[in-house]
Amino acid sequence: MVDVKLRGAVDGFFSEKILGGWVLPPSVADPGTTQVRVLLDGQDITATQDRVYRKDIGANCGFRVVLTRPITPELVADRRLVFRCIDNGTTLGEIAIHDPSFQKFCRKQEAERLEKIVSGLSTTEAAAFFEKWSDRNLLALIDHAERRLGKTPPDPSAELSHLPVQVGLRSRCGTARVGRDGYLFLVGGRNSLIDVFQRSGYEPEIQTFVRRWLDLFQARKATLDTVGVHYLQIVIPEKISVQSQFYPESLQVPNPIYRGIMAEAGAADWMLDVHSEFMAEPDPAALYRKLDSHFTIQGSILATRAMLTALGERFDFPDRFESTVRGGNDLGSKFGGLFGLEDRADMDAATKASLPGPVERVETLVPPDGKHIGIRAVFRCAGAPINKRLVVFGNSFFERGASPRGLTWWCARLFREFHFVWNPELDMEYVEQVKPDIVVCQTIERFLIAVPPK
Repeated sequence: MVDVKLRGAVDGFFSEKILGGWVLPPSVADPGTTQVRVLLDGQDITATQDRVYRKDIGANCGFRVVLTRPITPELVADRRLVFRCIDNGTTLGEIAIHDPSFQKFCRKQEAERLEKIVSGLSTTEAAAFFEKWSDRNLLALIDHAERRLGKTPPDPSAELSHLPVQVGLRSRCGTARVGRDGYLFLVGGRNSLIDVFQRSGYEPEIQTFVRRWLDLFQARKATLDTVGVHYLQIVIPEKISVQSQFYPESLQVPNPIYRGIMAEAGAADWMLDVHSEFMAEPDPAALYRKLDSHFTIQGSILATRAMLTALGERFDFPDRFESTVRGGNDLGSKFGGLFGLEDRADMDAATKASLPGPVERVETLVPPDGKHIGIRAVFRCAGAPINKRLVVFGNSFFERGASPRGLTWWCARLFREFHFVWNPELDMEYVEQVKPDIVVCQTIERFLIAVPPK
């Protein structure tokens, strides 16, 4: 097997016999020539393969394979499947499965199995079954049952309706919850988000988290000072901290770790308290999307403006958005398709054309494991109003730069050169290589429960 660093992942589970993904071999000029063969217990079960252009990566690196036999979550979990990449007869290596996509596939399989069970029950038996089955699981069951009955997917151009869903309903996975007036909130996950809000700032463990974060921030400041780089730390509040009036129960926001950090940091010029900036606005609820945990355009602009102010810079942002775009959302998708689409404000073409440019994307790096950490995007803008090089170590609130609802989209136009690195840590090796004028480290409120090493 040739030892090359393959970038790619299997991230599409379209059915039991159709899979998709992408692969970018660094040593191959045309990624479209690379074949992906699916092996089960060492035997090739690939029937056909098509190449697909991936808009998210900007290359002809996607693939879609049809298998000779169906796969199951058990086969994947037992590591009996291998995805081998071959180019002109030479085996380049193997790519892995994108775990979130696989988990979604598992949930769909579970729902379909439940549907088969229910289909064989009488009306009385089915009613008894549903009484024992939670609402959140029933939502997913209904969604997949309708798909199997041949109903067409939602029409993006159709009128949307507001359903009378009970406040407090949790998603099937338990990580999202319905609030008042149709607002959805993230409440669970590996960071135990809502649990932290219910704790006291006087608890020794909470105070330890506060101290460790402040020590980390001050260490970053001292390290960057030694190389003459301006440092700014940004902590973005949870949607629940800004729109708490819509949450089903009363909460003290932001969470006690966030409050403790900001109280201890005081007026430090290296710390940006985004929560205070947001709550000073006339309508903080307009800063996050209803069905998503991320910013609206207004929220993205306000956060970017606050960042510029903290850096001693300014820019006159547009204040009118004449377009609307319809699309999916990260919280609504957790409810089995019940909140599948959302209308959100977008920027019209004329306003976009009036902003600094042109923007050149000079590098895009996606890690081979298909995960977020390690993603990198680099931009240059000859017409940028700020003649400086900025490096950001952050997460999805910056993102890859596709939409003005993300901070990367703005930074790519405002700074002469902008680097976004999806990483919770400060990578000094990258800083020394790039030699930026400014380094911004960004995290979010729910990640304060885990302090990175650097």
